[in-house]
Amino acid sequence: MKAAIAYSLLAIETATVLGQNVIHYPFQKVRQQKSPALRKRQGTVAVTLGNEQVLYYANVSVGTPGQAIQMQVDTGSSDVWMSDSSAQFCQQNNYNCEGGTFTPSSSSTYKPLSTIFNITYVDGTGSTGNYFTDNLSVGGITLTNLEMGLATDTTIGTGIMGVGFALDEAVCNAAGPCPTYPTIVDQMVTQKKINSHAYSLWLDDLNAETGSILFGGVDSAKYHAPLITLPIEQDEYSGAYTSFSVAFTGFTITKNGGTPAGGFTASGYSQQAILDSGTSLTLVPNALFAQIQRQVAAQYNSQVGVYIADCAVGQTNATFDFAFGGTGGPIIHVPLNEFFIPLVDNNGRQATFSNGKAACEFGIEPADDDPVLFGDTFLRSAYVVYDLDNKLISLANTNFNATGSNVQEIPSGTAGVPGVSTTVTGGAAGASYTSNPFPGGAQSTRTGAYAATSAVPTGALITQNGVTSGTASVGAAASSPSKGAAARATGVVGAGALLGMGVGLAALL
Repeated sequence: MKAAIAYSLLAIETATVLGQNVIHYPFQKVRQQKSPALRKRQGTVAVTLGNEQVLYYANVSVGTPGQAIQMQVDTGSSDVWMSDSSAQFCQQNNYNCEGGTFTPSSSSTYKPLSTIFNITYVDGTGSTGNYFTDNLSVGGITLTNLEMGLATDTTIGTGIMGVGFALDEAVCNAAGPCPTYPTIVDQMVTQKKINSHAYSLWLDDLNAETGSILFGGVDSAKYHAPLITLPIEQDEYSGAYTSFSVAFTGFTITKNGGTPAGGFTASGYSQQAILDSGTSLTLVPNALFAQIQRQVAAQYNSQVGVYIADCAVGQTNATFDFAFGGTGGPIIHVPLNEFFIPLVDNNGRQATFSNGKAACEFGIEPADDDPVLFGDTFLRSAYVVYDLDNKLISLANTNFNATGSNVQEIPSGTAGVPGVSTTVTGGAAGASYTSNPFPGGAQSTRTGAYAATSAVPTGALITQNGVTSGTASVGAAASSPSKGAAARATGVVGAGALLGMGVGLAALL
C-alpha cells in the first residue's frame, strides 16, 4: 500500500467563505505516536492537508448525515474509497482504521452498485468490495451521487482520495473494455464547483503542519517564479494518459548555490517519472541511486526495511537539483534535509547508531523494477499544477512556509494556467552521463542510460561539508534487494526494532 501512519481524526471545521464558489478550509496536524486557508473565489475549491511527514490527508464527510472520514490525497490513483465499518481488519484493532470508516445503513443517500471494487498496491496490500454512490463534502463543498469504492475486505486502514486520470481507476485493471466512471475531479466540474479539470498541490516542508490542494486554481504566493509547463507523458506501454508522468532530464548536486558540489551531474537523457503524492519516498534509476547513495553514505538496513543515514548529513548546506523537460525546463532545488526523515519508535524515541549518532530514514530509494517515481520527499519542494484537460504539468520551486495567498482560477479550455512563464515541449533526445567528483577525482562520460562509476568516493558529500559519520562503507545499489514495496514504508519503527538497532547498524557507521 501507500505508506501508512496514523493520525487522530480531525474534526471537519467550518469553511471561511471569501467569495462565490471558493472556500478556505483550515486544518491542523495532530500526530499520534501510537501507530499510523482555502480561499473562496469563483471556480476554486481549496482543501488544506494534514502532514504526517510522509503522508497527506484531507478530512471529508460522506453520506447523510455526514460521517467523518480521513482520506489520503493521492495523485497516483483515481478512485475515492474507504473501509466499511464491518471490515474485519478495522474490527481487529482500534488503531487499524483510526481515520474513520463508513456505515452504509446510517446514510439515507447511500446507493449500492453491482460493480466490483478491487485494488492492489505494490507491496501486496489492497482492498475489495463494491462501488456505491453517495454525497461527499470536502473543503466546504458537497458533491452529490459521487461514485466511490467501499472496502469490505481490506488490509489498509486509511481511505484514499484518488485525483488522477479516469483510466487509472481500479475498474480498468479488469479484463475487457475499461468501464470508467466520473472521478471526483470530473464531478467537481460537472456539478459546477470548479471550471477546469485542474488543481495545484502545495505540501510545504518536512516539518510544516499545513499544506493544501487547490481544486480549479493556482496560488502564486505559494511558489517562487518561474512557473514552467511541460507535457504529461503518455504511458510508454499503452500509449494512454494513465499517470502524471513527466520527462526527468537531469540531476545535479549543488552547494551554496554553486555547481557542482563535488558530487556529479547527469543530463541529456530523458526518463519518464511519475509525480505521486500518495507515495512517501522518491524512486530513481538504480545507477543514479548508487551515486547518490555514496554521496550521503546511506545503507539499506533489513531490520527496519529502509535506507538509513546519519541525520547530521541532512543538515549540510546542499541541494539535490532535479531537471525536467529538457532545455529551458523547470529545475526543482530540494534541500538535503528534506530527504532525512527522523527515525523514531512509537513512543517518540530517536533511533541511534551504535556510536550514539541519530539515525534517519533516507528519502530516496532505487526504483529497481518499479517506475521512476517522485513522491513526497521531492514534492514538498515543488509547487505542482496538474492540468488534466490539456495534459500538462506546471512546476515551480515552492515557497516554504508561505503565509500569504494570491489565488487565481484556472479557466476551462486551452487558456492555460495563470502565471506560467514558459512552456517546454518535453525531454531531450539521446542520453549521456557525466561523473564529476571532487576536484582531482576521475571523470567519465558514457552514452546511454545512467551508468554508475567507482570514481565517486564513498561518503563524498559528508566529507566535503565537514560532517563525519564514522567509517562509512557503502556498496553499490545494484547489490541491494528489491524494495519496491519499501517505497511505501513508513519512517516510524516499532520499539523492538529500535532496541535492537545498535547492533544491526554498527556495521554501517
